[in-house]
Amino acid sequence: MRKFCVLLIVAIAFGASQTASADDSSRAKGVIAYIQGDYATALNILRPMAEQGDMYAQEELGTLYYEGAGVPRDNVRAHMWKNVAAWLATGNSKATYIKIRDDTPSAEDSLRAKGVIAYIQGDYATALNILRPMAEQGDMYAQEWMGTLYYEGAGVPQDNVRAHMWKNVAASLATGNTKASYIEARDDIAKQMTAAQITRARDMARQCQASNFKQCN
Repeated sequence: MRKFCVLLIVAIAFGASQTASADDSSRAKGVIAYIQGDYATALNILRPMAEQGDMYAQEELGTLYYEGAGVPRDNVRAHMWKNVAAWLATGNSKATYIKIRDDTPSAEDSLRAKGVIAYIQGDYATALNILRPMAEQGDMYAQEWMGTLYYEGAGVPQDNVRAHMWKNVAASLATGNTKASYIEARDDIAKQMTAAQITRARDMARQCQASNFKQCN
């Protein structure tokens, strides 16, 4: 079924013209790499195209996140990319993308995705209003994003200590590749911190966990 969906997306991508453009050819190489299980190549091709606004690459990047193909499985990012693709699409393509998108997430996934999309659009107040309560209820994906908001100073004062704390708490709940990814992000922040700041962040993380996420600030 999944291969059918991929081939359907490829058909949509090429359907607008009989002659493939350079972008069409690159896209097709990325999708073929995905089908063959060469996820590194698929990501190297599709991610830059998605970030440059290519809706077909955006939809397929959503699939990679949904399946954990070459990236940690992440329904929030999956829904986000599929949503962005659906926004850009028109006609039959739009209807197809909306159907694929809506087949993917749970209610919590959809809510998280709204928070992440608000962050991408620069609406940090909305992002915080959605993600902070979820983080305080123990949602590790929202916790990881809270770490990002503090690290970037997006809607909150820039604070590496709180950024480290939230990513540390999220990492404690995660498993497998997702845990490794969260730890890497946390440790990248730690490189910009003093020993005293790291100690404080760890103490805050322990307090956050001990309070069942009620005392995390």
